[in-house]
Amino acid sequence: MRFRLFLIGCTALCLAVLLRLSAHVSFHARVLGRYSVPYFGLLVGLAAVAVGTVGFHHPVFYRRLHRVRWPLVLGLATAAMLLAAAEISVRVFDPFGISHFEESSKLWLDYVSDPLLVFRLPPHTRKTYQGVMISTNALGFRDREIERKQDGELRILLLGDSITFGYGVSDEETYGRKLESILTSELGRKVRTVNAGMGGFNTVQEAAFLENQAAAIDPDVVSLLYLPNDIDSNIPPFNPGEAIYGNASKVTRILLEKSWLFRLAVFASTEPEPKRLAELGIRGRGAKDSLTALARIAALCRQRRVPFETFFYREKEESGAGARFIDELFSQVSRVGVENGFVVTDVRPWWGNRDWRSLTNSVVDWHPNARGHDVLASGIATVLLSREVLPKPVAEKDDPSQSLSHSTKLRAGALHGYSALKASTGLTDVARAAGR
Repeated sequence: MRFRLFLIGCTALCLAVLLRLSAHVSFHARVLGRYSVPYFGLLVGLAAVAVGTVGFHHPVFYRRLHRVRWPLVLGLATAAMLLAAAEISVRVFDPFGISHFEESSKLWLDYVSDPLLVFRLPPHTRKTYQGVMISTNALGFRDREIERKQDGELRILLLGDSITFGYGVSDEETYGRKLESILTSELGRKVRTVNAGMGGFNTVQEAAFLENQAAAIDPDVVSLLYLPNDIDSNIPPFNPGEAIYGNASKVTRILLEKSWLFRLAVFASTEPEPKRLAELGIRGRGAKDSLTALARIAALCRQRRVPFETFFYREKEESGAGARFIDELFSQVSRVGVENGFVVTDVRPWWGNRDWRSLTNSVVDWHPNARGHDVLASGIATVLLSREVLPKPVAEKDDPSQSLSHSTKLRAGALHGYSALKASTGLTDVARAAGR
């Protein structure tokens, strides 16, 4: 009798869970207009278990099942122990970097709402994410305090998202700091980069930041690292839960929070990012807003007579519909550049023949590691030096008698550095990719 009650309880539980999960609507709705393929597979599997428990109530099946009930219980207990062991192993060894989900969630939960930028980190905060200490300035961005520009200082404003922010690397390993060091050495003058990157930012937020802070920062050059996911919309009010979990069901959210093994399974079944973006479409609201904001950034730079450089970031490995979409987006971003007087540089050639996994934090976390930031810094420096967009010191422009000798030395140093950078980083096609 107790075994029959146990079966009834299992049937009721399976049906209740199936009913609850079936009410969910997936973002990638490919089956029945409601579910993604992996999610539909989960529902089918759960339905099969529910039907099986119902069938076990038939006298013939029930008698057979009753005879093997203890081996069955032992088998279920063994399966549960194996799952527990797998969960512990994933947490201890973190073989694929699945800890990224928990660490990035911590970052999102620490964001505060902002009436202009939608969200940002709190000012003057100091916390550890992904094993790296993050400190913010008075604006809530990961950088030193922004002070008045010194005489002869070349200031470069870096707009971007989590890559510019430097997720997973130390301050000195970010491409912004490395770029500052390279240009200081090559130009023989003080160079200061201002890191205005924030994880999750899109082009609309980057334009809002520039419009609000350009006068205070007073940049000589504005650089934007444009990512394909800049077409994602960030519509206020800010909801960190939605940013972390999207439209996942409550059950899925609980499993994502509690089980690293479940996160790994979700990662393995999730469609690649370019394919997800392709579903948003180049004619979607997010893409239109992004391209409009890009033109707005160019207009703001023209008003201030500041050179504007855009670098289109994409991974080395892309294929299928996602790759076609990224190519189309690059074409549209380049079109905006032609119409608004700035050049868009494709970052992809910079990766060369390097193993892509050696340039990222982990299999799960696609953000560039220190080596990836090295490539970005060298590539951006090479483009800036080769295209001569960096303003000369005031003394050079005001005093023609000093200009000849000093500028010749600077230009010679820049050209020497340009050749050295190409040789050391393999960026032989940067000038061609930059449109020269």
